[in-house]
Amino acid sequence: AKEQESERADATSVLVFRLGTHWFALPTVFIREIAGSCLIHSVPQYRKDACLGLVNIRGELLPCISLPVLLCLDNASRRTTVRTESARLVVVENEDEDWAFLANGILGVERLFPEDLGEPPVSVAKTVIPYLKGTIMWPEQQVHYLDVSTLLQAVRRCFS
Repeated sequence: AKEQESERADATSVLVFRLGTHWFALPTVFIREIAGSCLIHSVPQYRKDACLGLVNIRGELLPCISLPVLLCLDNASRRTTVRTESARLVVVENEDEDWAFLANGILGVERLFPEDLGEPPVSVAKTVIPYLKGTIMWPEQQVHYLDVSTLLQAVRRCFS
């Protein structure tokens, strides 16, 4: 039964990651790679809080976004983006709009089934709700499934 469940056509493969104390998921089709934390170079003309600067990924300069700031998590600010030993740089790929963000931790790749997705609980900040497709309630934690199109619109606004 477990084998049949993992091969269902309606399953979505998602990367589960942590931002501060919150867990999120993005479809793996948008994840190009996960790299170790690296130097973020500031760019003077991009002083918006959510834009941290540029990162060099295999010789390619990519914008690096602070998702906690973009999502207005826990009074996050550009200066509170914490780099720990477990922090990883997640590179997002969408047509010609590649960018990166720092995740405080990576849980891994999981299968998401439509029936697993529920409404966000009332405890979720109102600023985060527009970016969500729903919430997955796992025994250990709740994971917020991000709406990629809404997230991409917000990332584009960082550079306009």
